[in-house]
Amino acid sequence: EELDNYGIYDWSAASSDNVTPSRLLPEVSKPELHYFPIPGRGFAVRVAMFSTFGKDGWVDTKMPFADFAPAKAAMLEGSEGPLVAAPYMPQLTLPSGKAIAEAVPISKWAATAKGPSSLYPADPDTRLAIDEAIELIYAASQAPGGATPEETKAAREKFSSGAMKMNIELYQKRIVGPFLLGDQMTLADLWMFFVFNMIKSGQFDYVDPSILDQFPKVIESFKALMASPLIAEYKAAYGDQYE
Repeated sequence: EELDNYGIYDWSAASSDNVTPSRLLPEVSKPELHYFPIPGRGFAVRVAMFSTFGKDGWVDTKMPFADFAPAKAAMLEGSEGPLVAAPYMPQLTLPSGKAIAEAVPISKWAATAKGPSSLYPADPDTRLAIDEAIELIYAASQAPGGATPEETKAAREKFSSGAMKMNIELYQKRIVGPFLLGDQMTLADLWMFFVFNMIKSGQFDYVDPSILDQFPKVIESFKALMASPLIAEYKAAYGDQYE
């Protein structure tokens, strides 16, 4: 989790006057994603980009972790650099040159850039259900920190038994099976992967992975996701680089 939190900016630590507005980059022929070389918040976006544009219809620029701090500093100072829309990632550069931040909206764009898709259908009721589920499961990742490791540990343990548990329970109640809305995978299922995988792999500091044992329908949904044709095609296209 520590690595993935490189993308979280503490707005209380600096004046927003130092943050430059989003600017237009030169036009590009393909949409370009900027994120770390890990799944994290980029997983749902990458799968949606692959589903819409195929393997070669978009550009995936993976920033080494060591390059993030200077890129963030340059952005806050108003200097040229890879971060344009915000001092965190993921970011997407549209073919027009417009740079966009925030992972969930980017994933929705990626799923619908060529029109409504099975990941994010046109029906407003279906989209509402997907949006609600994404909000619920994403909230389960918003863990507090602390000034010391001891404070962080106490805050995380309280969060995992409180707000995190509540939000995963609410998400689980909405699962039709095997995916959120039945047989068809949606963006909500991809965002479930982000939270589930972070906990399961032990990346979520001070959150016991065994918490997931309380959510059998989420576990089955995760297994169905990993066994789905789309994820199989995605993994075949990119090998092990996004696991």
